[in-house]
Amino acid sequence: MGRLDRRCPSCAGALALHRDVVGHEWRCEPCSSAGVPISRLRRERDAVAVSQLWAAGRGAGLASGLPCISCSKPSSRVTVHVPDGEASADVCARCQLAWLSDASLARIPERPRPPSLTANELPPEAKVAYAQAIVSMWRDRIREENDRERAVAVMEGVAEVVSRLAR
Repeated sequence: MGRLDRRCPSCAGALALHRDVVGHEWRCEPCSSAGVPISRLRRERDAVAVSQLWAAGRGAGLASGLPCISCSKPSSRVTVHVPDGEASADVCARCQLAWLSDASLARIPERPRPPSLTANELPPEAKVAYAQAIVSMWRDRIREENDRERAVAVMEGVAEVVSRLAR
């Protein structure tokens, strides 16, 4: 199985890779499920619930859940209590990946987001540091993908962001 040719462990449908600024996840539209790295869950969801999910997955002993979409080894089926009931997931401790339904994901509360400043409210030094971080992040992604067309499009977008910040 190729790196990008992954199949849903529940329905064997093709998985689609979704990336954004937070990270990535593998989605199965037919069965409304996703393979989400634990690191992404920690950034987006309630820290206590994700920690309980991860601890239960790591301490489950014999793995008897669905096969991991990354390593194909059996994952650990775990259930944790959350404010809206229970959330279940198949956790692969080796790959640090959770496979869960959209319903279970929705039950894990989102992490509160701190108020953000607009670009106009940032001090000039922060604008420069932010622009440098954006350029660095995209430079690294472009190197990973080695895609010239995308590189040009991304750099045009970065240039637009930097020019807006300079205003």
